[in-house]
Amino acid sequence: VNIVESLGEFKSMESSIDVVRGRIHSRIRKHSRFPLKSRKFEFKRKSKLFQNQFPTSSNKLKHKTKESDSNIHPKYQSNDLLQRLLGDTIDLHTFWTQYYEQKPLLIRRSTESRSYYPAFLPEFCTPHKIHMTLKQNSTKLRHTIDIDVTNVIDSTRKTFVPSNSSSQIDPDLIWKYFLESDCSIRFRSPHSLSSSLLQFLSQLQPAFGSMVSSNLYLTPSNAQGFAAHYDDIEAFILQVHGCKHWRVYSPLNNASKLPRTSSNDFQSTDPEVQQQNLLFDVILKPGDLLYFPKGFIHQAMTVNYDGCNTTEAENVSSTKKLNDASIHLTVSVGQKNAVIDFIEYNIEDVLNRACEGQIGLELRRGLHRDLSDCFGSRFDQELYDKPSEYLSETDRISIRNEFRDRIEAAFDLIKNVFIQNLDKYVDQYAVNTLSTVLPAVLDNSGEIRERKNEILDEKTMIRVIQPNVFRILCENDKILLYHCLKNGSKYKEKPIECLEFEMDDAFALEFVLISSWPHGIQVQNIPHESLNDKLEIANALVHEGLVSILHQS
Repeated sequence: VNIVESLGEFKSMESSIDVVRGRIHSRIRKHSRFPLKSRKFEFKRKSKLFQNQFPTSSNKLKHKTKESDSNIHPKYQSNDLLQRLLGDTIDLHTFWTQYYEQKPLLIRRSTESRSYYPAFLPEFCTPHKIHMTLKQNSTKLRHTIDIDVTNVIDSTRKTFVPSNSSSQIDPDLIWKYFLESDCSIRFRSPHSLSSSLLQFLSQLQPAFGSMVSSNLYLTPSNAQGFAAHYDDIEAFILQVHGCKHWRVYSPLNNASKLPRTSSNDFQSTDPEVQQQNLLFDVILKPGDLLYFPKGFIHQAMTVNYDGCNTTEAENVSSTKKLNDASIHLTVSVGQKNAVIDFIEYNIEDVLNRACEGQIGLELRRGLHRDLSDCFGSRFDQELYDKPSEYLSETDRISIRNEFRDRIEAAFDLIKNVFIQNLDKYVDQYAVNTLSTVLPAVLDNSGEIRERKNEILDEKTMIRVIQPNVFRILCENDKILLYHCLKNGSKYKEKPIECLEFEMDDAFALEFVLISSWPHGIQVQNIPHESLNDKLEIANALVHEGLVSILHQS
């Protein structure tokens, strides 16, 4: 089928297209609460449908542009947002190549730009507003799940929880701990309470290609809420209110760089901490940003410092303790998104595929009957020099060498299977990543609106809302369209949504969701057999919220 495509419009196409055949049986079935791990994805054919959905252009996005923001790829918009977060002192290329996952970075902001963070944190920008947020959301916040109340006494962290640790919070009791016991209040996933923060984090995700999350901390003056430790995330510390004294140390050793799990707390007098290089010993003021990679030991304490707060007292009864408190937001990225996580997620499928058919015969062959008599720590450590009563030393060495050869051959086979199916495994992992990210947010409402009552006709112009909120896979002669629009604001709070289409819908889906962005396409120009087919696909995508209506006829 020859399709003439221009930059702005698609020319009319033949009403009958050879590539799509057959009538459609049960056009779309919606898979709600779809279990990812039980799915085995198969590629039946290769086409543009499975090409990379992100642009490869290296052109830099200008923040001020004549083109509508809706016509700019979210990847460019996200990079632009990250650049504005980092400021003018460092460009993105330098950040990615010299700092990310490598070493800490401190960004100082000028006094006039210190209101940048409160702009997307209206519910958390002062202690008074945090107190109000606690009261207004007390019925849906729970101890240790949504809220932590902690402080550090004699270099040891103490966490204050009621007898029922999952109980609903008492905002007045929490505030009493803050005022009278110098406790720090930590909000887990504060973006679940703030549409503007959710929008900010959601728009930041494409730059990192994975989930972006956050925690928020309110700490009284001259207090410390958490002991020295290191994390399993890349941390961006955004100082919102007050001042905080941060110490960042180098990792314990090379083996502890980029850890997969966070550490236990260290004592401040612990030799392990004392022996590390103190890389940063700084006081963050409102507007400042401190970045450090996973594995870097850190601790912080609120301090009184002249010129810290630019906000006025919230009311006449505000105390100096409130004004001197510190508020900072930790933006976290890169958790469980390493090469080892990619391998771990796919390895079961790789092993199953490697042992299939004739190529897997050797993997299915039994172990040598005398294997346990020829291997073990006693041989490895050369602690055993007495030969077996029925195995000679020559036989033992022969069995060991033979088994090593079998293992090497097995790993060569497993590696080849992995490489040959790499596109498939990237697709599977991309769907898993899509299930963890925050939902796409296109406006300040914090939601993407479903259009259930829209009436479409052949002249209706439609366009995918964003080219990075979905993933198209092929399985068992079905097209599966996964999307993150209905994800929760917390990690895997809701299972990912999936729409199922017939194989002969593939070309049409590719055109609507990929090829026609950002200009859109008229329903009548969707490449399918009949107008009814075209309308069914368009209506399904519009109803789900994946496609917006640019204009009606």
